[in-house]
Amino acid sequence: MTTGYTTLRNKSFTGSAKIVTAENIATKNVTNITQALAGEAAGIQVVNSTGQPGSASTIQIRGIGSVNGNTSPLIVLDGVAFNGSINSINPQDIETTTVLKDASATAIYGSRGANGVIVITTRKGSAERSNVSVQVRTGKNMQFIPMYPTLDNPEDFISVMWDGQYQRAIANGSGDPVADANANLFGPLGISPAYNMWNVADGGELIDPATKTVRPGVTRRYSPERWSDYAFQDASRQEVNVNMSGGSGTTTYYSSLGFVDDVGYSVNSDFSRYSARLNVSSRPKDWLQTNTRLGYSYQETNNNGQDNSSSSVFWLSQNIPSIYPLYFRDSDGNRVEDPIYGGYKYDYSDESGYSRGFSPLTNSIADANLGVDETIAHNFNGNFEINIDLAEGLVLQNRFGLQYVMNNYDGVQEPFYSSTKGQGGSIQKVKDQYLNYQLFNGLTYNKSIGDDQTLNVLVAHEATRWERNRLSAFKYKLVDPFGRELDNAVISNPPSSYTQDFTLESYIANVAYSIQDKYFINVTARRDGSSRFVNNKWGDFGSVGFSWSIGDEDFFKTQNIFSSMKLRTSYGQLGEQRVGYYTGYNLFDVSNLNDNISLAFASKGNPDLTWETSEQIGVGLDFSVGTLASVSLDWYSKENDNLI
Repeated sequence: MTTGYTTLRNKSFTGSAKIVTAENIATKNVTNITQALAGEAAGIQVVNSTGQPGSASTIQIRGIGSVNGNTSPLIVLDGVAFNGSINSINPQDIETTTVLKDASATAIYGSRGANGVIVITTRKGSAERSNVSVQVRTGKNMQFIPMYPTLDNPEDFISVMWDGQYQRAIANGSGDPVADANANLFGPLGISPAYNMWNVADGGELIDPATKTVRPGVTRRYSPERWSDYAFQDASRQEVNVNMSGGSGTTTYYSSLGFVDDVGYSVNSDFSRYSARLNVSSRPKDWLQTNTRLGYSYQETNNNGQDNSSSSVFWLSQNIPSIYPLYFRDSDGNRVEDPIYGGYKYDYSDESGYSRGFSPLTNSIADANLGVDETIAHNFNGNFEINIDLAEGLVLQNRFGLQYVMNNYDGVQEPFYSSTKGQGGSIQKVKDQYLNYQLFNGLTYNKSIGDDQTLNVLVAHEATRWERNRLSAFKYKLVDPFGRELDNAVISNPPSSYTQDFTLESYIANVAYSIQDKYFINVTARRDGSSRFVNNKWGDFGSVGFSWSIGDEDFFKTQNIFSSMKLRTSYGQLGEQRVGYYTGYNLFDVSNLNDNISLAFASKGNPDLTWETSEQIGVGLDFSVGTLASVSLDWYSKENDNLI
């Protein structure tokens, strides 16, 4: 079992963890590893909050660990804390994914392990054989869970609307509520007369007051489009992976190329990725081992119509009354040709006399088709490791990890119909650059004591730096409605750029001791220093864990029901510090005041802000009933203090 810093046998592991193997991942048609973890282990909650292809799932291990701070687990890729895009990692390159749940398992990560840790180990080659693999997959993206039922029949909806007017008239003390309902059904208090889709003049000709339904024989001038038919689509997913692995003598390698084209269920949404990986391990000398792991991906994401507002095709298509058409209709009920983009003109409810009582001035399906919401990302991650055998059982480990991400976002709202048509349309460009590196230096010592005891010790120092540079620009009044460059617009907002960064320095110690290969003790201590705090930069964290391999006791072997059994318990204090980059400092906004410098107070800092701590206690029992079942039972308590 790989914990990131050390590799342990499952038998000697005193914590709670779940290993997801490459075979488990291969059975799922997923774009990133977070989606593959769904349903794999108890205590792991995986939530897909969006149907956007390529989107990462929200993962919580053993509940929510903070109110305002971070609640996501730490991801570790090949021994290095990973701060890049999880979508950049091809799941087919992953050998194992280990989910660490309790204090004994995660305390070695100190202030980063309070919400659990996901340890990803990529594949490696074998010197014993060469292998070439080609994998081609295809699939469909479609809706399996039905939407909530709605009034999708216009006649049913207008009957309810008429009854609403009728009940309002009664509540207002009307002497003739039927007449009032007929008069107000199409009018300022009801529906705009322009959206009267029936061959009648008013509510009196449309609704039978005895049944409160549409009169028999009433015909339609037109039938409005069903919005969901234009918002969603049965889409395809294509994936191709090619990998080669092998080695000779003291060197092994694994290399891969991957491609994913994932078209979304929502119209004009998709995700594509090109990925490459090269892992090389070599032992040029008996006392020297080197490991190099390099990964790169290029990603394109179209996220049209995925807003959290009325611009969402999901929200609008499920909530808009069925009497409102998707396309604009003339007075005869005919669709109107779009003189600008061709096809039919979308209904934004912004023409004279056309005013929707629901979500006016918007048409999310039109925006999804006519606008641009695209992100192009370059992701690189590298891991370079040199291990030197200093003496028998004593190894010096040196590891440098680097992650670089460049995100380029283009957002265009066209100038004739969108919400920015008053400004002649808009173009937004955002460039985000992320750089994260980590340097690890440690000593490990493994020693057998007598015939029945072993000792494993790790002492290490680790330094981490993360930096983000953002540049954004916004311009209005487009020359070409299809142009995506800033020079295609003539009115500028002041551009913006800034840098955010933080550093983390850590000292680590871990001792694992076993007796008779049945009794195991694991003690961890870690001291972290964070640039996020001012007066309380340093925090101390640690854990102690114990496990007993009951299955190796003589009395256990007298029964034939259980094939193995292990009891484990742990206690630890972990921390959390991901709450903001400069929360300990007073912050000011810089602006222009008559061409002079203006400083406006933005937020009050708290220099006494300190580490959030998570105290965790756990007891677990693992056992197997032959080859029939493997069971893990866990009880745990998790209490947080100094919430940030």
